[in-house]
Amino acid sequence: MQRIFVAIEINEQIRTIARRQIDSLEAHADKTRVSWVKPQNIHLTLRFFGDVTDDELSAVNEAVAACAGQTEEFCFQVTGTGVFPNMRKPSVLWLGIRDTDGNLNQLKENLDQNFHALGYPIEKRKFHPHLTIARLRQPRSAIQIAKAHLDQTFDSSDVIVDRLVIYQSQLESTGAVYSERFSAELQSRKES
Repeated sequence: MQRIFVAIEINEQIRTIARRQIDSLEAHADKTRVSWVKPQNIHLTLRFFGDVTDDELSAVNEAVAACAGQTEEFCFQVTGTGVFPNMRKPSVLWLGIRDTDGNLNQLKENLDQNFHALGYPIEKRKFHPHLTIARLRQPRSAIQIAKAHLDQTFDSSDVIVDRLVIYQSQLESTGAVYSERFSAELQSRKES
C-alpha cells in the first residue's frame, strides 16, 4: 500500500514567498505548537487518496494522464492569506489561490469525474484551493499567530500549471516526505 495524492507543483518564487511568511510568523508562535510545512513540500493538493494498492495506483495514473491530455496549460495566482476553519479555532494557515479564468476548478471537476469512473466518490466538500504553510496543533491558543498571518501581505505571483503530479507521502518522525510517483504533462498552449 502506498499513501498518495494528486497535486500541482509550485515554482521557486512561491516557495520563497512561503518561506518568508513562515520566517516572519515563527516569532509569533510562542507556546503554540505549530507544524510548519517545509517550503519544498508546499504544493496544491487536488485529491488525497490515502493508501492505495499498486493496481489502484496504476488506474489513478491513467485517469490523471487522460485528464492532463485533455487540458491546456494555464495559470493561477497565489495571493492573500487565510485560516481554516475560522479565527475562533484556527488550525491551518494558508496562502490563497485566485483562479480568475476558472481553469483550476474545471481541472478539479474533470479529475473528480475520472476518479468517480474508477469507483472513488466525488468529494462532498467544496474545493477551496490553497497552499498550506502551517498546522496549528492547539487551535484555541493560536489566535495570535493566526492574526499575525492574516495581517501579512505579499505581492501576488503567477503559477503556470503545465503538469499534474502523483506523490507518495511517507510519514517520518521529522515530518512527511513526498516522492514523485507519476506525472502527466498538460497540453501546451495553442498560439493564437
